[in-house]
Amino acid sequence: MQYKHNVSSNRIKLFLSSSMKDDKFREQRNSIIAFLERMPLYSLFAIENLSSDVHIQQRYVTEVKNTDLVLLILQTDLREGVANEFYAAKRNQKRIFTFIHEGKKSKQLKEFIDQEVNNYLTSTQFKDNRDLIDKIEATLLEDLVEKYVRLYEENLMLHGELKKISQRQEF
Repeated sequence: MQYKHNVSSNRIKLFLSSSMKDDKFREQRNSIIAFLERMPLYSLFAIENLSSDVHIQQRYVTEVKNTDLVLLILQTDLREGVANEFYAAKRNQKRIFTFIHEGKKSKQLKEFIDQEVNNYLTSTQFKDNRDLIDKIEATLLEDLVEKYVRLYEENLMLHGELKKISQRQEF
């Protein structure tokens, strides 16, 4: 039986996509990175962990292709890099968990949320860094539980099918 979303290694690969426009956003990213790097189930890709000799834009696209899921964080403005990462994830049919700040947004970001995000996936609102980290943690935990339940149900079905096959072979 084929799973809809395969995890390509023992650790789930995460891609962190968010603006690094100013110090406030960089501080937020650093908090998220520190939080996620403490979680042994995840392998995180973030620009902060990338050497400067790599062609950045191509590396992003490659990393999005190789990831299991994307954490998309939208704040006040839509940055070109964030939009490109979203479209690469969408093209490659990656799971995207979107977190949208409750505050003011640029017209371009509002349109992006209305036309792209809301039509493609569900999103979670957050009010500050602590709230964002709590919601990322809850979302990832819920995703793991859902995968475990789905795997358990598939194993039960396989067990039932194997039992039927073995009973037929006894005759």
